[in-house]
Amino acid sequence: AGCTAELVTAVQPIGTTHLESKESSMSKSVHITISNYSESVLTQTAAEIANGTWTDGFAPPQTIDAGTAVEWKSEADHGSASGSTTFGIGSDDAQVTISWRSDGGGTFDFDLSSGWELLGTTVEGDDTQIDLRFAPTTPHVVDGFAPSTHGFAFANDFPEDMAVRTIDLGVVKIPIGKASNGLCGGMTFAARDYLQSGIPLPAQTDPPVGDGNVLFEYLATRLIDSFDLPHLPTTLLTIMNPAYPDHDGGIRNSLGGADGRARLMARKEFAKIREAIDSGMPCPICIVKAKSASPSALGQNHQILVYGYQVDGTQLTLWAYDPNNPGRDDAGILLDIGHTDRDIAVSVSIADLDPIYCFVVTNYQPTNPPDLTPSS
Repeated sequence: AGCTAELVTAVQPIGTTHLESKESSMSKSVHITISNYSESVLTQTAAEIANGTWTDGFAPPQTIDAGTAVEWKSEADHGSASGSTTFGIGSDDAQVTISWRSDGGGTFDFDLSSGWELLGTTVEGDDTQIDLRFAPTTPHVVDGFAPSTHGFAFANDFPEDMAVRTIDLGVVKIPIGKASNGLCGGMTFAARDYLQSGIPLPAQTDPPVGDGNVLFEYLATRLIDSFDLPHLPTTLLTIMNPAYPDHDGGIRNSLGGADGRARLMARKEFAKIREAIDSGMPCPICIVKAKSASPSALGQNHQILVYGYQVDGTQLTLWAYDPNNPGRDDAGILLDIGHTDRDIAVSVSIADLDPIYCFVVTNYQPTNPPDLTPSS
């Protein structure tokens, strides 16, 4: 069951003139800060400027001691600012290579030996700021969360062939969802609502059905909330378009410029997921499961709730509650986030999550769910 089925009459396709082109987007400098949270000393083995120059006094250091933070900076001449630096890790053969470029607003790539993690946050602008955190790899999960205990016990499989909600435009009423097409967005938002509020999750194993059912009405409301109308479907229609680039790779066109699907996942959306999980709460995302310019394909997409992540070398694993697979604690997504100038293939641990072409964080706002705990 998809998350946006029957939404097509409410949202129109986007013409290419409505999309932001990044063809001329170029920062003047790239400023990198790396914090070493390991017990190993990082020792420079190579440093190169491909375009531009090192800023005076800001060349990469020869060593980065354990528990310290260092910085370096490069500036563009007449084109882009780009370069790379490699550090050996401790006394073994492990190493980390960090490369950066200022085109498309500025970004970074990396190669890293397994057993280590490199987490980054980028603030784009004339002076792109890239903050990196180096540490031994470790799972980062919402404390105590498990889909088998914090997700609904029933599947996203509703028999009701009725409009979930209707938009009344005066001259026409537009149905924007049918229960039979799934309430995955509502279920992911609701699962976080129950966790965040501390109210016990309903224990029922059958989907709620019928007009006036409190839980069904609540899930239907949260489904519409998850659409963040018109933002989410508009964003999805952009990313789903077959002309939208899969990666940076020097592509410049009116359908996204440097922000290909690879950069969205590996740099922008993953940063939002990390922020939510590191703050102690799971993160709802919408996975893009179709490449199509037709709004009718919106319903093929799906929403899940990410509650954990781990970076091992360049491999990112996300663990999630999937409303289509209740009780499954093994739902996972795996992708290589080292480089955004090439395609990123996404692997899944549950077959019906496949394919995933991209994912975006949805705009979650909390609400108090109904307390359906049986009275004693």
